[in-house]
Amino acid sequence: MRLFWWALLFCLATAQAAVVGRIEAAGGQYGRQDDAGASKPAMLNGVVEAGDTLITGSGGWMVLAMSDGASLTLRPNTQLRIDEYRYQAEQASESRAWLRLVRGALRSVTGLIGQSNRPSYRLATPTMTIGIRGTDHETVLQDHSADADTPAGVYEWVHEGESVMQVAGQELVVRPGESGYLPAADGALPRLLAKRPRLFERMQQFGREQGLDQILERLHDRGEGGFRARPLSPEQREHLIEQGRQAVRERIEALPPGQKPDREQVQKSVKQRLQKLERPPTLPRKRVGG
Repeated sequence: MRLFWWALLFCLATAQAAVVGRIEAAGGQYGRQDDAGASKPAMLNGVVEAGDTLITGSGGWMVLAMSDGASLTLRPNTQLRIDEYRYQAEQASESRAWLRLVRGALRSVTGLIGQSNRPSYRLATPTMTIGIRGTDHETVLQDHSADADTPAGVYEWVHEGESVMQVAGQELVVRPGESGYLPAADGALPRLLAKRPRLFERMQQFGREQGLDQILERLHDRGEGGFRARPLSPEQREHLIEQGRQAVRERIEALPPGQKPDREQVQKSVKQRLQKLERPPTLPRKRVGG
């Protein structure tokens, strides 16, 4: 256990091998890459680390269960980078969920990070940034389209909560049942659409075919129009922590002798870090009625 403690602290202190979630479910073509574009193991219940880029091919999909109780659902032909992801129960302002949607479509059910400190959640796209207010939302990057109903641009749909489309100092709040749109043209500003684009209906149909709602029901509570995050169970958190220890141990063993940390210098601090990491957080429940 002591080896795990000092190894894990070394990982946290150097921001390497930060396990931030796991692959809850997946189908079709999907993969995982590091910053250099090299492939990394991608398997069911396998880890997701900060700095990873998750990729799905045509017909592929992934559901990621994140360490703060959030979930990320990647649709086909999607590329998502985990820029930074950490939950700190004792210092909510230090939590981060910074994601980058390079292409494709993503459904995000925010977790404790978004609940405890909304500015800590940020979904960046090539043309804009999306913030949240306790949200289950979907974002689509439409590069080109043969359908006049969905010209190129960024589309936003909210199931529950609110999202905020931000570009050039302007903000557009998108509420449940509303669709936001940012045209691809330079200098364009986001606006609400009169009706929901058909692309979201096609994604819903794909989700029904793959049973994605049933997967999200394993992870979240049902809300009025979508899903609400709940904390990971103690068993899930312990499994995630153990996977993190294994990933760190492998990296430590691969280091040259002169670069390995001195356990006596970090043993006390690592115990404190693990106590915070292993303490199950509590998620505020939204009041129903009244």
